[in-house]
Amino acid sequence: MKQTAATRRIFIVEDEALIAMELQDRLEDLGHQVCGSAAHAERALEQIGALRPDLVLMDVNLAGGMSGVEAAERVRDSWAIPVVFLTAYSDPALIARAAQAGSFGYLVKPFEGRELHATIEMALARCAEEKRLRAQAIIDPLTGLHNRRFLDEALPRERARAQREGSEFAVAMLDIDHFKKLNDTYGHDAGDHAIRAVAGAIRGRLRESDLLCRFGGEEFTVILPATKPAQALGKIQSVCDGIRATRIVYHGAEMRLTLSAGISAAPRDGTSPEALLRAADAALYRAKREGRDRVYAAEPGGGAAMRVAAP
Repeated sequence: MKQTAATRRIFIVEDEALIAMELQDRLEDLGHQVCGSAAHAERALEQIGALRPDLVLMDVNLAGGMSGVEAAERVRDSWAIPVVFLTAYSDPALIARAAQAGSFGYLVKPFEGRELHATIEMALARCAEEKRLRAQAIIDPLTGLHNRRFLDEALPRERARAQREGSEFAVAMLDIDHFKKLNDTYGHDAGDHAIRAVAGAIRGRLRESDLLCRFGGEEFTVILPATKPAQALGKIQSVCDGIRATRIVYHGAEMRLTLSAGISAAPRDGTSPEALLRAADAALYRAKREGRDRVYAAEPGGGAAMRVAAP
């Protein structure tokens, strides 16, 4: 196999063995690595999940219970790996279905090596650009955290995961206390500095599996997977204690900041993202109203928030 700087790991899904072998030879001649192949969609999905190739070449019509289009949809939704379809027909309806399945291109058999090369390069370039744009859309530029848009996508996924596994999870909303006064006293640049510092301090006290997002302004949201309500309370209280003890300096001025926080838990306080955010926000509002620098949790059953801890 030719080794080049452009070597890609490619997986082949083709139910005709001779075509699969010929395709592998062509790919290796182009300098790519064929990391695996399968004749049926079900087996292909297992291997793709394990191998995580750079690109998948998928025959549209496969033997077995699942078509190439259905398999491509699974690849798109599960791993965001680009798929190029192989087909013996240039049927417009088929091409439209392929596009809806997240295809990054298609090749009509038989095809030349230069067509194969160009289609692969275009698919990889398009996928990289989509990932770049996607990252811009879901990252908060000030803090580098995920933003509200990503949170709205992540909460349904976490709910589905928890339901599959029969586990609990928690949602916390945290807000920097007296932030307007900070801006009025030190200026908006100092406010931005404080938000970045608080974001880093919160992240440093969370697990790798916890998801921290900037909800907007001086407010943050945390998803705590596989976490019982009492565990969530302890974790968020620890975060707030850590912020209180953090020394934040801006141009020689020291800012001592505190957080107020509200917590909801699934399924205790609901299972829908809207219900969990609403319950956590109500608990946060109660913490603010009761004097700030404290943590409240939503009362089971949707009642008033209950006080958890305050310094």
